Amino acid sequence: MTTTRRFWQGFTGACALVVGLAGLTAASGCSHVLINTAPYYEDGPWQLDPPQGELQAGTHVLVVGRKGTYSHVWTITGVDAYVWDGDLHSIFEGKREPPPPKELKQQPTDAESGS
Repeated sequence: MTTTRRFWQGFTGACALVVGLAGLTAASGCSHVLINTAPYYEDGPWQLDPPQGELQAGTHVLVVGRKGTYSHVWTITGVDAYVWDGDLHSIFEGKREPPPPKELKQQPTDAESGS
């Protein structure tokens, strides 16, 4: 196999992977929504540079990791960055079924306990 052919096969495979991941993210939906306009940091929360931009309140994101009090997020528009956890709200909260109530253990009566 020639080097050129290997290159193009690898390149097409990489493109398919990127498109597949983008489709998976879009199909599976996002996990959180920003409740405030939030500055984002592409190199991580520890970077010395100012934020690269802001994500508007209401933006849906997929949380892919955490570093301290910051979450690594992806947006449907392709932003791959870190935002402060306090600006995020899980879209699953309130949609889960509450756990079944625990049965209360009855205290034994005096007759049952032998007292």
